[in-house]
Amino acid sequence: MVQWRRGALSALQKRLQKAQKEGDLSKAVNAADLARYVLIVINGLGVQAVNGASRSDMEGATELALRCMPLLADSEAEV
Repeated sequence: MVQWRRGALSALQKRLQKAQKEGDLSKAVNAADLARYVLIVINGLGVQAVNGASRSDMEGATELALRCMPLLADSEAEV
């Protein structure tokens, strides 16, 4: 599982770096940090699901994480 997680982190980071090169993601964003954030959210959702979180709870958390993404992708955004 550890190797799988590291592989997923590496693959996502490479994809985000490609997005930066293609102009789809600000070069000011740290691709490694963003990849780790995305995987933390995904892993956290998995833990919540296993521990009985309701569909409504999961949807609310997912919606919040998605609303935060523009802040992470735009270095000019104010938090």
